[in-house]
Amino acid sequence: MKFYLKFILVIVIGWFPLQLLHEVGHIISCKLNGGIVHKIGNGLYIGLGWLCDGGDGWELIRYNVNLLWLILFGLPSSLAGMIILMKIKERQEEQPPRA
Repeated sequence: MKFYLKFILVIVIGWFPLQLLHEVGHIISCKLNGGIVHKIGNGLYIGLGWLCDGGDGWELIRYNVNLLWLILFGLPSSLAGMIILMKIKERQEEQPPRA
């Protein structure tokens, strides 16, 4: 049981803030270079990124990561991201408009 608690703490205290900082870095870089952020991406860039000749999926393939692992990670995370996005949109639609 202690292992699972430690594992969850590492994810919550370590990985989530690291991931947030990483993604904010993309936004800052975009803004500093005159870009516009249209939306935040999801796991599709891993699950289907190997179809392109650039990006993280392509880099992972270049470093000999098994394609099956990319698909097994990317597609379920994409589905989870879409479900979360739909729930957020549902909540926004349920809220009354502000005056």
